[in-house]
Amino acid sequence: MPSLTKIVLSQLLLLATVLVFAGPGVAQNYKILHNFDGKDGVFPTTGVTLDASGNIFGVSSGGGAYGFGDVYRITPSSNEFFTIDFSSPKNGGGPHGPLAIDGAGNLFGASPEGGEGCGTVFEWKSGETTLHFIPLPATAGCRPYSNVVIDKAGNLFGTVEEAGADKDGGIFELSAAGKFSLLYSFNAAIDGSQTNGLAIDAAGNVYGTNFLGGANNAGTLFALGKNGTFRIIHAFSGGYDGNGPDSIVTIDSQGNIYGTTSGGGISCGLIYKFDKTGVETVLYAFDCVIGNGPEGPFTFDAQGNLYGTVVGRGAYGAGIIFKLDPSGHLTVIHNFGYYPDGYTPYTGLVQDQAGNFYGTTSLGGTGICGQEYYGCGTVFEITP
Repeated sequence: MPSLTKIVLSQLLLLATVLVFAGPGVAQNYKILHNFDGKDGVFPTTGVTLDASGNIFGVSSGGGAYGFGDVYRITPSSNEFFTIDFSSPKNGGGPHGPLAIDGAGNLFGASPEGGEGCGTVFEWKSGETTLHFIPLPATAGCRPYSNVVIDKAGNLFGTVEEAGADKDGGIFELSAAGKFSLLYSFNAAIDGSQTNGLAIDAAGNVYGTNFLGGANNAGTLFALGKNGTFRIIHAFSGGYDGNGPDSIVTIDSQGNIYGTTSGGGISCGLIYKFDKTGVETVLYAFDCVIGNGPEGPFTFDAQGNLYGTVVGRGAYGAGIIFKLDPSGHLTVIHNFGYYPDGYTPYTGLVQDQAGNFYGTTSLGGTGICGQEYYGCGTVFEITP
C-alpha cells in the first residue's frame, strides 16, 4: 500500500483541477456517520466491524487524545461516538484492523508499537470502557501491521512484518490460553513479504496475501492450514493475473477466495477469484477511468453481487463504491467527491442485516487536521 504522504500529495494535485468544477457526488442513499477531527482519530485506513446489535467498531491508527490512535464505537440508534484512546507508547500505538469479534461481542486487534518493543495484541471486552493489552514477545515476531482473526476455539491469528532469520515477516498465534507461537516465517523470495492481513474459514484455515516477493516478485496468495501446513496458492506474475495483491481476501461458503491487486490486468488493478483447486478467474480489470486501485475485503448480497471500493478515479477522482454482478457487469453506486463527502476509501465494506453497507474514507469530511489536508476521514453508510 502506498504511504499516506504520497496519497495526500497525489490527491491534492487532483483537487487543483477537480474541486472547482465538481460537486461532492453524494447520493440520496449515502450519509456520513462520523467526521474525524484529529482529537477523536485521524485518517482511518481500515474497515469497520459490526456487532449483533448493529453497533459499528473500528480503529484509527493516529490522532486521539494522546496521538497514538484509538478504537471507536458508533451507536447508530443514538448517533453516539465513543472512543478509547491508546494512552501511552508502552501499551501500544498505531492500531490496525479491522477488528475481530467473538460470539460474546469481545473485540480484538493488534498494534505494531509498544509492549516489549514488538507491538501488542489488545482486547476490548464487551460492556467495558478500557482495553486489555498483551505484549507480543520477540519470539512470535514483531510489528503486527494488520488485523487478527479468531477461530471457534478462541485462538487468535495475525501477521508480523518482522520474523525469521531475514525478518521477512510471518504468522503468529495467540492461543485461548494466552500463549504466543510463531507458526510460520516467510521467505520473501518464495513466500512473499508485506502481508495485507488474514481471513479465516469455518474450518479454521487462514488465508492471506503478500504484496511483494514470491517467485515473480509480484506478490503471493497463501494459506496456512489448521494442521499447520503452509502453501502458496498462487505467485502472481505481474501480468494479466495481477501484480501486488493489496487487500484482505474474502472467502465464500464454497471455499472460493476473492481479492484485489493494485496492478496487472489493464494496469490499474483487478478483482480475482480462486476456486478450491487454485484456478484463477479475473472477474474485473479496472481501466484507470472507472477506478484505480480496488480494495477489499468484499461483501456479497443474497443475489451473489459483490460490493467493494476503489481508492482513486471515478467521476471526481476521489474513488468509488461499486457493485459487480455474477455476469461481470460493474455498476458504480457512489462517486466520492472530496469535501465534505470523504475520499480515498482504503478498505472494503461490511453489510448489516437490513442491507446497509458501512466503510471508511481515509481523507475528506469536515474535520480540520491542518492546512495540508482536506479533512481527517469519515465513517459512512450507504444503501444501494
